[in-house]
Amino acid sequence: MKTVKNSEFETKIAVLLIAIFCAVALHYEKAAASQIAIEINNSLSDAGNRALYRKLINVNLDDTGAGYLLAQVETGKQMPASKLIPERTTGSVNIAIQGDWIYYSNGRDGNKLYRIKTNGNDKQKLNDDCSGYINVIDDMIYYRNCSDVGKLYTIKTGGIGRQKLNDDKSWYINVTGDRIYYVNQNDDYKLYTIKIDGSDKQKLNDDHPVYVSVSDDLIYYSNQIDDYKLYTIKTDGSDRQKLNDDGSWQITLSDDRIYYSNYNGGNLYTIKTDGSDRQKLNDDRSADINVSGNWIYYSNHSDGYKLYAIKTDGSNRQKLNDDMSWNIKVSGDQIYYSNGSDDSKLYTIKTDGSGRQKLNDE
Repeated sequence: MKTVKNSEFETKIAVLLIAIFCAVALHYEKAAASQIAIEINNSLSDAGNRALYRKLINVNLDDTGAGYLLAQVETGKQMPASKLIPERTTGSVNIAIQGDWIYYSNGRDGNKLYRIKTNGNDKQKLNDDCSGYINVIDDMIYYRNCSDVGKLYTIKTGGIGRQKLNDDKSWYINVTGDRIYYVNQNDDYKLYTIKIDGSDKQKLNDDHPVYVSVSDDLIYYSNQIDDYKLYTIKTDGSDRQKLNDDGSWQITLSDDRIYYSNYNGGNLYTIKTDGSDRQKLNDDRSADINVSGNWIYYSNHSDGYKLYAIKTDGSNRQKLNDDMSWNIKVSGDQIYYSNGSDDSKLYTIKTDGSGRQKLNDE
């Protein structure tokens, strides 16, 4: 009997798994799909097969909004076995809350933009675009339109006045003041800024940032070209500094501290915004990190993606639910999330784990 080389066998398995991945991406949104993609990637021992696998995923999924994580993975680079969904300063890229409205990407309707009241009433569809990286500022929503190859769009909170703002494939969108900060795939994933009216486009540096967060006049990001270490730069592109020597994911800012998932194992760490006082907070593979007051809320991939809370000093770790929880967003005493145990429907639960409710049937 002819022996098939392990790498050849892996390639055949990878192609089969890509088909499964595509189906999951369409049904369970980006969060579950990204987890599956990364864990399949880790299972491939041959660097060439890993590169082929990621290339095939990118070709098939880059413009659907489901394969965006793999688009930034370097050839042959091993990834941590945890779901890594890019964050804004706090919370989800697919859920934003303003007042008594939740704005979200509806994974059961092609990731189109919807809004619903925080009590589950008055659900409205706002557009027909595949929408991600949702930012709500005053009466405007800014988002990545994966129905138009990832270009930056805006629309009013009532669903009128839709406009395209650029022609770049845009990732990690942050809106602060009168400017938008984003990673430009058209220029090798470099950091750019543009005004909220689409004018005054500027390149800020030549790094390859991921997990971009903006606070005041500083931008924090994980730098791919330096093994995903944590960097900061001013919003005018000056004063670039490296803050740590860890591979840093899921960057979340709160006061004078940065919280992140460590590349090696996905455990939760914190460091001051000046790079000092690095501390490990847990032994869980942690993602969808939110910080509110002196509590951190996260999806625990070491326990089936269930929702957990831990204090910012690493004490009093608690499980809050038994749902597969992602796209987590904390607002006041409520946590909103997509429930992967119930077709990624939108749920809410109090920060103490009580009062769990389903908000929609989509």
